[in-house]
Amino acid sequence: MVAVFLAAFFRLGWRRGVGLLLVGWSVAVVGNLVRTCYLILVLAQEGTEQMNALHDTAGNVVLGVTLAAMAAISWSLTEGPMPPKNMDKQSGLSPPQWGALA
Repeated sequence: MVAVFLAAFFRLGWRRGVGLLLVGWSVAVVGNLVRTCYLILVLAQEGTEQMNALHDTAGNVVLGVTLAAMAAISWSLTEGPMPPKNMDKQSGLSPPQWGALA
């Protein structure tokens, strides 16, 4: 869902949007595999209590890294600054953009 939002936010075309979706899926899968391996190592070395204590933290770290990677990839797929769609030709002013509130 983040990939769909970012594709719409950065006004990527459908090809780049699908590419972003596939890359996002890959980043999430790799991040979760790393998290799983880390938690298995903690379980083997320190036991169930420590693994349970680190489970949520590891998940939040993977989530943050995945979101940051998705934002960076989305930014790199843009073609540069784009003028707002509803720009007034005479004054050069445009209506407020909802993206500024996000």
